[in-house]
Amino acid sequence: MTATKPQKQSTSWLKRQEERKKLEANKKLERDIRDREEQEKQDKIAKIKQRKLLLKEKERLQQLSIKISQKKLARIKKPAFIRKKNEATSSHNMTIQIDNTT
Repeated sequence: MTATKPQKQSTSWLKRQEERKKLEANKKLERDIRDREEQEKQDKIAKIKQRKLLLKEKERLQQLSIKISQKKLARIKKPAFIRKKNEATSSHNMTIQIDNTT
């Protein structure tokens, strides 16, 4: 009798071990799937943030180009007497430099 009893215990023990292994494998698979989904979500968020940063940078560059264009336009549209005054002072400075070199 004692010989049959340990065999019954060992078969039930083996079955429990197999079930435990299956459960562990399922849990590991679920963890892997969860981790993969979480990583995909983080990657997606990172791409969105990168896209937003690029868009902000593009808008900033557009604003700068608009400011530069406005400054150039304002320079061109200066009244004639102011332009002549600036030209006169710049030519005066040139003559002073020429006089200093001789």
